[in-house]
Amino acid sequence: MFANPMQPAGASERPSSGHLVFLDGVRGFACFYVMFHHGMLDLPASGSAIHAALNGFFSQGHYAVDVFIVLSGYCLMLPLLKLVGGLPFWPFVRRRALRILPTYYIAMAFSLLLIKTLIGTKTGANWDASLPATGRDVWLHLLLIHEWSGTSMLHINSPFWSIGVEWQIYFLVPALFALRNRYGATVVAVASILFGYAAWATIRRLGILNPSPYGSSPHYIGLFALGMWSADQALRQRSARAWRLGRGSFVVLSLALAALTWQNRDDATRVLSVQLMSGVVGLWAAVGLALLRAGWLAPFERVFSWRPAVLFGKLGFTIYLIHAPIAQLVCHYIIAPGPWSPNLRALLMPPIYLLATLAVAIPFFHLFERPFHALSRRQAARPALAEVAPALEAPSPVTPQA
Repeated sequence: MFANPMQPAGASERPSSGHLVFLDGVRGFACFYVMFHHGMLDLPASGSAIHAALNGFFSQGHYAVDVFIVLSGYCLMLPLLKLVGGLPFWPFVRRRALRILPTYYIAMAFSLLLIKTLIGTKTGANWDASLPATGRDVWLHLLLIHEWSGTSMLHINSPFWSIGVEWQIYFLVPALFALRNRYGATVVAVASILFGYAAWATIRRLGILNPSPYGSSPHYIGLFALGMWSADQALRQRSARAWRLGRGSFVVLSLALAALTWQNRDDATRVLSVQLMSGVVGLWAAVGLALLRAGWLAPFERVFSWRPAVLFGKLGFTIYLIHAPIAQLVCHYIIAPGPWSPNLRALLMPPIYLLATLAVAIPFFHLFERPFHALSRRQAARPALAEVAPALEAPSPVTPQA
């Protein structure tokens, strides 16, 4: 079903199971970028040219989250390509909850413990956005509606805002899949983009549900649907000319995105809001994933299949959940007090931060994320759910492939 004689050599040899190695690599690179985005922001400003360069390079971390959302739609859609009929709502949501929420809650407890003991005082670093952690913040995070509040969205652990957005999109997945079956993936993607941005414009006008870049983010529904559309292209038989046209469109989108990113590098020169830029990033990511799956971006596929990137991607969900407090620990207790020059501090931060994060992430993954993943797989393997088990076990934007 996935073979296409008009694709490049090797493209039709990719596995139809939904597990493609390069997807872990894409996740790994995106997670690495977000991680160092926060890490370099935590490093105190010092006038160091090296710090300025690193901070500038990793300044667009928000858009890596856009890639995660598209990747989530893509990964959830891949196993559904073989599914005949609809996706059952409650089994899907229950298995998603078992796969995602226990690890998230444990990471939240980890962050609260560190706030209580080691990093609960504001120091002027990026971590300050996570403070204070009030009882109200805890309840909103437990309910995964913290991003609806402008005061709570970044508290406890600032990257958590996107976990709430992702969780809420899951409730729409069965409906999006049913609409795709009836009207086609392209129609659903376009309609979802229009609906998502209309909803965002409405809450922005009404001043409700926190329409900030780290808020409720209904426009991400469209990005998720773009990911589903991208995976759906695996079913389509297209000519080599059509794929070449798609590759040309990707090049144009890449150049446009680079120009917009440069123009939007600070608020004084911004021509698009963060939310509108997310739409451009989402379209670029969706087209790129479709081309990667079809074998028309082979050099990039080899990069994303690089073993360290794949291994990093497999730890992606854990790293995403725990990296922010570790960045503050490294900066506050190791880098800032050290007798080093500003340039040396900027050079030491990346390797020390990376090693510290992996030192915590690897045991965290094996102790917490992996057991719940295994439990979720056992639950999804029940005979009544056998047909949809792959979809129930699909990864989140930053979790490894099931």
